[in-house]
Amino acid sequence: MRAIPLMILFLNTLFFPACQPRHFRSEAEFASRLAALELWQEAYDRWESISKKHGKEVYLLNNMAVALEALGRLEEAADLYKEALEMEPGNQQVKSNQLRLNRIINPEELKGAGR
Repeated sequence: MRAIPLMILFLNTLFFPACQPRHFRSEAEFASRLAALELWQEAYDRWESISKKHGKEVYLLNNMAVALEALGRLEEAADLYKEALEMEPGNQQVKSNQLRLNRIINPEELKGAGR
């Protein structure tokens, strides 16, 4: 399960750095490096700290949710994906992550919906 969140996190790091305000870009990059080393709790703590200092951003919520998934805290991750989508309903990256997580949390529910 770790390979998928790590890949998604890596893609976020590639595509969203320009969206990050300069005053915390280096902190966010460091958190991404921690995640790349699978130090998920440390990465989560950094992103959460950034969010508390500078305000919630969709990419921060998404990264925090990815970290929570890797830590096995799936319900908390689902809540963060939901919050991110409330802020930016058209964000395809978050939608994709949320859908993937929903398949993990509720596999039977999704099978029934496809019939």
